[in-house]
Formats: sequence, structure tokens, C-alpha cells
Amino acid sequence: MEKQRRPRLRLVEPTCAVSKGGTRMSVQGLWFKGPPTLLTIHLTIPLVNKTVDIPATFGTETHLSFILPDVTSMIKASLAEAWISLALTDCSSCGTTTTKTTDAPQLRIVLYPELTTKKVFPMHLPLSATSDAKISLVLNHRFSLSYIQSSPELPTSDDSPLPHLTSLPVFARISYVSDKTHAPIQVIRTATWNNAASALNGDVMLEFDPPRAA
Repeated sequence: MEKQRRPRLRLVEPTCAVSKGGTRMSVQGLWFKGPPTLLTIHLTIPLVNKTVDIPATFGTETHLSFILPDVTSMIKASLAEAWISLALTDCSSCGTTTTKTTDAPQLRIVLYPELTTKKVFPMHLPLSATSDAKISLVLNHRFSLSYIQSSPELPTSDDSPLPHLTSLPVFARISYVSDKTHAPIQVIRTATWNNAASALNGDVMLEFDPPRAA
């Protein structure tokens, strides 16, 4: 008899999400099962030692997705690590169920509080300058409080520093109306953290290229 393959998790995207929920997470892996098998994501947050069960949607044998719930009340204003694993519930014809958890390594994501904008500059920019200029964005979040925590205690030695918000990739989504066609346009720019200015100013800052004239 052929040995039954156990589903395995390989990759989750995005790898960071806002803790207020609503982000659609995409999981890549192997040997996922569709109905009548039920898929459940276990979201474990070590910071508060809690696990949240989230129903997952089967896509293919290598893809599933789920919607991240609101966990703001658990981690409050912290940036926290979370780990996801997969549980399968096989629904038999007789009505009994058997739950099996994948033996694959858990996948890590980072949960962060909603980051609001405090200031953007310059607020006005001539079209002729869009090729060379940079847009700076100041977030309403203190630079010194942007450490990603995996436990309530801070590290006691310099040998185990906490990762920082600025260690994560960041992008800026820009929406505007074309000056020529008057059609709405949306572009995504790769942004960079401005750590030197953030440390001096106190608030987290980042920079990105403005949209090109269109």
C-alpha cells in the first residue's frame, strides 16, 4: 500500500502583516488536500504564549490561503513574531473526524501595529524633478520602540539583539491621476529606511522614488 504523504509548508507571503487583521496570506507547500478535508492554520504568538486557529482555503495541492484575524488585543503596540503551522481534519462518511498536524517546520511572519503617516515631504514637486527627487515619509511610530519581540523579556546581553522594524523590506503604494489621460494610476515603489534620520528625529522615516510624469 502506498504511504500517505503528509502536507508540508514551504513559503508564506507576505512575511509581515498588520496586527489589526484583514491581510490575505498565501501559503505554498506540498500535498495539500481539498474538501472534504478541512484545513486549519495554527497561528502561534510566543510573545503572549497563545495560538489562534484560522480556517484556510484550499487552492491547489501546492497552494492555500487564509485571512489574518485581528490580534491587536494580544500584542498591543508591539512588533511580534508569529509562527504558522497547518492542521488537517479528515471528514469521513460516518461523521467522525481525525485531526493531523503537519510535521514540517513552522513558517515565521512578523505582526506589526498599524503604521500611520505623520508627515510627507516635499508635498509639492514639479514634474521635471520626478526623475531625481526622493519622497520622505515620517511615520507616527517611534524609532526606539520598533524592535520585533518574540518574548516579553528584552535580551539581557548584546549577543542576542532583537531584530528591528527596519530589517524588513518596505514598499510604498502611490495612487494618482494621469495628467495626460486623466485615468487613475497606482504604482508600487521599493522604499528604503532612513535610519540615520530616524535616530535623529525620533520617528521612523523612509524614502522612495516619486511616480514618473504621465
